[in-house]
Amino acid sequence: MRCCCCCEEAEDDDVNRYKASKQADVLMLFQAANCNRQIPAKLYEYLYVGQPVIGFTDPAGDTGQLMNELGIEAIAPLDDVAAIKKAIVAAMHDAASGTARVPSRDAVMRYSRAGTTKQLAVLLDEVASGGAGESRLGAVQP
Repeated sequence: MRCCCCCEEAEDDDVNRYKASKQADVLMLFQAANCNRQIPAKLYEYLYVGQPVIGFTDPAGDTGQLMNELGIEAIAPLDDVAAIKKAIVAAMHDAASGTARVPSRDAVMRYSRAGTTKQLAVLLDEVASGGAGESRLGAVQP
């Protein structure tokens, strides 16, 4: 199984990172529980690549919740060795059998610059028109 964990930056990094990510069977995302209230840009990059992702992060944090909402089940707390082993074994099986789940392109593009800009525009239009602005950005469909 080919895994990709991009940690270091290099010359022509975007091109090299994208190529390496496309060649990987599984992309691994690492995030400690003390970062639960943020989602790393790396997750969005991985989603765009369209390969399966394993998240070694707190399932209750923002990153874990987003991955779960997108149907990514391979999530294990970074400090739980047994859960990490189980996630890796499952990912290896899914990659080998061709059954690894990847979010739909439409779901991924909802988080693109264009998708999030459209969501923000809808919210701003709602506020400008005297609406309460009560709708969540996540509830607006691009």
